[in-house]
Amino acid sequence: MSGEGSSYGTGYGLLYGTPLAGRVGECRCLWRLPIHGLVYREGAEGLKRSRTAVNDLADTTIEKMMATNSTAAAGVDARRRTVRLSAGVIAAFTLALLIWAGQDPATFATEVGLGADIPPSGWIAAGLAAAVYAVYTLWAVPEIRSVVLEASWFRALAVPLALGSGLIEEMFFRHWLMSWFSAIGLGTVLQVVVSALIFAAVHTVWVVFGRSWRAVLPILLSTFGLGVLMSLVYLASGRVVLPAVVAHVAINLVIEPGLLLSSVRHTVARRSALT
Repeated sequence: MSGEGSSYGTGYGLLYGTPLAGRVGECRCLWRLPIHGLVYREGAEGLKRSRTAVNDLADTTIEKMMATNSTAAAGVDARRRTVRLSAGVIAAFTLALLIWAGQDPATFATEVGLGADIPPSGWIAAGLAAAVYAVYTLWAVPEIRSVVLEASWFRALAVPLALGSGLIEEMFFRHWLMSWFSAIGLGTVLQVVVSALIFAAVHTVWVVFGRSWRAVLPILLSTFGLGVLMSLVYLASGRVVLPAVVAHVAINLVIEPGLLLSSVRHTVARRSALT
C-alpha cells in the first residue's frame, strides 16, 4: 500500500514536473482568456452606457431646471407688469373720480343713488348678474382661478381696481350714457344695445396690452354681454345706478387682478418665444 501510494504520489509529481505539466497549466489558463476578454469588453461597454445615461439624465435635469427657472422668471415679470398696469388704471379712475365728484360730492352721491328708493328687483338682478358673469369668467379664463384664492398683496389690488372701475364705468356707461340716449329719443332696447357696444369697444384696449388680435372678438363678446347685464340691472332698479355699481364691483373683486395678469402673461410668453 505504501508503494502504491508512493508510486501514485511519484507519478503525480512526475507529471507536473515535466514539460507536459507546463502545457497542462497553459491549457488551464488559456480557457480563461476569452472569458476575461468578454468580461472586460462587457464591463467597458456597460461603463460607457452608464456614463451616457448619467450624462443624458444630467442634461435633462439641467434643461428642466432651466425651463422651470425661465417659467418662474416669466411669472414674476408678468406680475410686476400687472402691478404697474394696475397702478396706472387705479390712478386714472381716481383722477376721473376727483374730477367728477370733487366739484359737488353731494350731487354725485345723489346721482349714484345713495339714499334712493331702490326696488327689490334691482338688487335681485344685481346679484344674479354678478354671479352669472363671475362664474362665466372663471370658466372662460381658467388660469385666473388660482389668483382668486390667493391671499397676497397682489390679490389685494382687486379692491381699488373693483371700486374704481365699478363706480366710474357704471356712472358713465349706464347712468350718463343711457340717460343721454333716452333724452335724444332712443328706445330702451337701443339704449341697452348701443351703450353695451360702446362699453365693449372701449374694453378692447386690453388687446393693446395683450397684443393678441385673436382676443378682439372674445373680449368684444364678453364685455358686450357684461354691458347688457349691467344695463338690465340699471333698468330693473328704476334707472338708479347703485345696484349696477355694486354688481360690477362684486364681479371685479372676483376676477381682478387675475384677468389683467392673464393678459400680461400672454404678452410675456409671446416675447419670450420671440427671443
